[in-house]
Amino acid sequence: MDPDFTHQLLPDSPPDQQPPRLAKAPPSGSFIKPTLMTSAHADIPPPNPLAMKCINDLAATTDLSLRFNTTVDRWHAHMETQRFSSFSGAYIDCAAFDELAGMGSSIVPHIMIAYSADREGWWYMLLNEITGRKGTLSTDKRAEYGRWEGWYVGGAEVERLPA
Repeated sequence: MDPDFTHQLLPDSPPDQQPPRLAKAPPSGSFIKPTLMTSAHADIPPPNPLAMKCINDLAATTDLSLRFNTTVDRWHAHMETQRFSSFSGAYIDCAAFDELAGMGSSIVPHIMIAYSADREGWWYMLLNEITGRKGTLSTDKRAEYGRWEGWYVGGAEVERLPA
């Protein structure tokens, strides 16, 4: 490889020009990472406010997805330790479940994606907790999925289970 390969990548940069440098660091919490640029590129204006908001919102969504997935992994590990329990509450009696519930309605789309792939899981209990429909235990998890799918897709009311 040619040691002066940066000039091959940036043909508009004469060999006597300064080597590429890092752009200034973006504001804290920004999704944009510093990138290589030449001094010729330093005059490019920053993105407009709408673009920055979109980028930061996407970063927040990515962070939420990571937190959700990491916490779900911990919840599933807890449920695995309880797999022989006859007490339904044992599956949700853990810090990971409480953390997920604490994330609130912002994770409902993530829950519904996971729930659609795992209709026998305890997702309905998490949705019960987040939406305030507490205290319902069901033996028919597939029926629960149908209720929650109808609620999510069509805005239907999730009826209380018969006593």
